[in-house]
Amino acid sequence: MSSQIIDATAADAQRIGKTIAAAFRHDPFNAWLLQSEPLRRTLFALYARHLYLRRGMCQLAQSDQGGEIVGATMWIRSEEQQSLGVSTMLSVAIKTLMTQGPKVLIRMLQVDAAMKKHHPKEPHLYLFTIGVLDSARGTGKGRALMVDVLNQCDSENLPVYLESTNPDNHGYYASLGFETLKVIHPIADAPPLELMWREPLR
Repeated sequence: MSSQIIDATAADAQRIGKTIAAAFRHDPFNAWLLQSEPLRRTLFALYARHLYLRRGMCQLAQSDQGGEIVGATMWIRSEEQQSLGVSTMLSVAIKTLMTQGPKVLIRMLQVDAAMKKHHPKEPHLYLFTIGVLDSARGTGKGRALMVDVLNQCDSENLPVYLESTNPDNHGYYASLGFETLKVIHPIADAPPLELMWREPLR
């Protein structure tokens, strides 16, 4: 593992949420779905704390100087994937209703259902999210966050699945061995989601 890539701990949930939310500031799908950076921070931090740090794996990318956190990922094996608990989901619903209204909450529920419908059934590692701050784009941090994990998947003969929320990222994922399964619009007015799969390289 690169010295600038570290495994996150339970204490890092807020940092993960903050980093991913900021990295997704210009992401077309997340901007449409969640519409507010504070809501993105809350949601991603809750997912990190209650699911991906407990049952999966989260990593952080540090800047070359100073150790500032400039990127983050959340991964989980398919057999460990599950919904957030009822109390956590209720807190998300209340915050969404208070800050964004019922329309956004309904949209979130519809999108979640559509994504679950298309999620592959065979065993795999799922990349829930990867984000790199604007200040670190082009520095190789995004690739560094991916390479060691993908190499481990290759050694375990384990496929990888993700949903790309930005068409501009197609070439990046393709360069890492991902292929497009299909492109969907989870609901009628949604931006596209590119469902991508990577077979282990032998």
